[in-house]
Amino acid sequence: MFFRQDKQVFFMEKQSIKTAETKSSFLFKLTWRFTIFLTGALLMAVLLYVAGNFQHFLDGTQQLLLLITSVVSLALIIFSAAGIIQCLVFGIAWKSREHWLKIILFVVSEVVSVAVFILSRVIIMLSEGINL
Repeated sequence: MFFRQDKQVFFMEKQSIKTAETKSSFLFKLTWRFTIFLTGALLMAVLLYVAGNFQHFLDGTQQLLLLITSVVSLALIIFSAAGIIQCLVFGIAWKSREHWLKIILFVVSEVVSVAVFILSRVIIMLSEGINL
């Protein structure tokens, strides 16, 4: 909306200029955001477990934190794998550079979550004791 000098108002149409229009499906956006959420939840659970070691949390609390960590990392493994598949499909179909760059982040989150899952399960197993 512009004002002329004679105080008349006239409207201009909004120009929708999209220089680099990114194509993303709703499912990909949902997978991306849920992966970011799970990464934050995994980081918080690991940090709470580490802080609990220094502040002498109870054994039951530490095992619960490890269980939460392993569940969140398992969910992150599943969603990261889905994100990798979606990035491959959309990267090939739409020839989008954004999807090829996001695949790196999905792979990194996949590798880190697998490592945290294995570590948390080993710690749970060792804390319960080895029964021969």
